[in-house]
Amino acid sequence: MSEPIKVELSHPKKTLRERRFVCDSAVLFSPAVPSTEVRLSRFEDVADLLPPEPRLSFASSSSGYHMNHKNHKLASLLENVFKRLHRKSKGDKQTDRLYQTKDYLNAYSQHTDIRVERDPHAAVGGMWEEIGKLQFDFIVNRGLQSHHRLLDIGCGTLRGGRHFIKHLNSGNYSGIDISSKAIEYAMQLVEQEGLSKKQPRLLVGRDLRFREFDGEVFDYLLAQSVFTHLKHEHIRECFQSISRIMNHDSVFFFTFAEAVEFKQTGLKDFHYPFSFFQSLADEFRFNLKNCSKDYEHPRGQHMAMLSKLEGPT
Repeated sequence: MSEPIKVELSHPKKTLRERRFVCDSAVLFSPAVPSTEVRLSRFEDVADLLPPEPRLSFASSSSGYHMNHKNHKLASLLENVFKRLHRKSKGDKQTDRLYQTKDYLNAYSQHTDIRVERDPHAAVGGMWEEIGKLQFDFIVNRGLQSHHRLLDIGCGTLRGGRHFIKHLNSGNYSGIDISSKAIEYAMQLVEQEGLSKKQPRLLVGRDLRFREFDGEVFDYLLAQSVFTHLKHEHIRECFQSISRIMNHDSVFFFTFAEAVEFKQTGLKDFHYPFSFFQSLADEFRFNLKNCSKDYEHPRGQHMAMLSKLEGPT
C-alpha cells in the first residue's frame, strides 16, 4: 500500500493542538477533531465533530507538495467528502428536532426511513454480509429447518432475512419492521435476488403487539438489533404479547446491549442489564437463557433465548 496522504484541516477560530483520524488511504489532521480512527465509509459518524465550514489544505506525506497542484482529483474527492459531512451535520439538527417533537417510535420510524433512503445497508447497522450470515448461522445451528416458520422482528432491509428466505420453504418466512422504506427496499431485494418464489411476507408494524399475526404460531422468532433501539415500555409490550404467536416448542432469540444498569446513549441506543429481561420473563411466564457465549457479535451485542413455561398461562 502506498504511503498515506496527509490532509490538514484548519479553521481561523480554532487553536487546539493538532489531532488526527485515519480513513482508508488518507490520514486526516484537524485541530477540532478528537483523536480517533474511522474508515472513509464511517465519516458520517464524526460529522458533528468537524468545525463549521472547515478550510482544507492538502499536502503529500512524503514530499510536502500541495495536493491541489499535483492531484486535482484526489483533492476534489476529499473536499466533496467534507462538504457532505457539513451538510450531514445540519441533518443531525433536523434529526434532533424529530425526536424532540414526536413520540419515540414515530421519530425512530421516520429516522430509519431517512437512513434507508441514504444507504439501505448502513441503515441497519452495516456489516451486511458478516452480521447477516452470523445471525443465520446461529439460528440454523439451533435447529432451524426448511419446514419451520420464522418471524423476523425488525427485519429491516433483509441483512439476515435474505439468508433465511433462501433456507426456508415457500411461505415460511415473515418479516416485520417499523420502517416502510425498509420494507419497500426489502421487497425490491427479494425481486433482485430471485426469491419471489419463496413468497416471503413482509409487513410494516408500528408496535410489538403482533396483531398482524393473530391466530398464527411461529417455530422460531428473532429480534436482531431491535431491543438495542427500544425503550423499556416497548420491550415490555413485546414480552406481554409475543406468547400469543408461540407454542411450547417455539423459541424467541433476541439481542441486547448489556450494561450494569440501564443507560441511553445518543438518540436511539439503549443498554440493559440481563436482570431486566429476567424480570419480564418471570412476570410473563417465560424461560430465559443467556446465549451470549455462543454468539460472537462483532460489536459486542449479547444474545438471549426465550421459551414458554410448561403449564397454563
